[in-house]
Amino acid sequence: MSDPPRVTRARAPAKINLTLEVLGARPDGFHEVATVIHRVSLADTLAFTPRGDGRITLSVRGAENDLGPAEHNLVWRAADALRRASGRPDLGVDAVLEKRVPVGRGLGGGSADAAATLRALNGDTWHTRLSDADLARLAAGLGSDVPALLLAAPTVFCRGRGERVAPLPDQTRRWFVIVSPAFALATPRVYAEHRAAFHPPPAAPFSGEPSPADGLARLRDGFGRNDLLPATARLDRRVDDLLRAAGRAGVGDLHLSGSGSAFWTARPSAPVRDETLARLARALPDVKCFAAETDAG
Repeated sequence: MSDPPRVTRARAPAKINLTLEVLGARPDGFHEVATVIHRVSLADTLAFTPRGDGRITLSVRGAENDLGPAEHNLVWRAADALRRASGRPDLGVDAVLEKRVPVGRGLGGGSADAAATLRALNGDTWHTRLSDADLARLAAGLGSDVPALLLAAPTVFCRGRGERVAPLPDQTRRWFVIVSPAFALATPRVYAEHRAAFHPPPAAPFSGEPSPADGLARLRDGFGRNDLLPATARLDRRVDDLLRAAGRAGVGDLHLSGSGSAFWTARPSAPVRDETLARLARALPDVKCFAAETDAG
C-alpha cells in the first residue's frame, strides 16, 4: 500500500508600501516607480498536494467575494508557469488557498500567493529545483509585486514597474494597524487617473539594479509617502471620508498601501498598536482593522 501524497503548507504574507513614488509614465503603459515594500504578518495560507496527471486544481476558502475562474488566479497561473518552465507536463497539484488578506486593497495578497506557490512547488511539492534567477523571471511575468515577495527579506526596494528588486538591510521591527475599507480600487484605474490628472513625465524602463543605499534614503526621507493617494481620492470620495473619520479619532497618520484602498499606520510597540487599533475600530465600525507587525518569515 503506497503512502498518501505529502501535503506542503505555505504562508503568503501581505505587504505594505512604506513609500511609493511615481517617477514617470512609460511608453508600454506601465509607470516607473521607486517603492519600498515591507512584508507583514497578515497572511494567506496555502496547501499543495502533488498529483501526477498534469491537472492543476484550486479551491479557495475565506474570500470576501467570488475570485472568478481558477485559471485566472495567480496561484493557478504560478503553478502553470513553473510547470511549463520545468518542461514537465505531467506535474499536477491540488492547491487549497485560505484567504485572509483582503483582495483589491493594495496589500499584495495575490502576488504573495503567487510567490508562495513558486517557492513551495519548486521545493518540496514538485522538486523542480529551478534556480533563483529562473524563479525571479517567472515571478516578473506574473506581476510587478511578485519578485519582491519571492525574496526572504522583509523589506525590499523596488524600481522599474516594481519588478527590479533589492533587499534592504532594514532590521527595524514595526507594529502596524492595517485599515481595509469595504470598497476596492482597481490598480489600472488608479494609475490611469494619476496619469490623466498629474501628467507624470515620460520615462524609459529602468534596466539597472536598484541601489540599496538609494532605497534606504527614500525610506528615511519619504516614510509614508504615496504619490497615488490623490488619484484614489479623486476616484472615490470614501477615501477622504475614511481619513477624516480616522483623524477625528486621533489617528492622523494613515498611509495608503499600493494603489489602495487599504491604509496603514505604524506604532513603536504592540501595546501602542493595540490601543490605536481599538480607537480605529470604534471610529470606523464598517471597516476591517487588522493588527500586524513585521513578518519574521
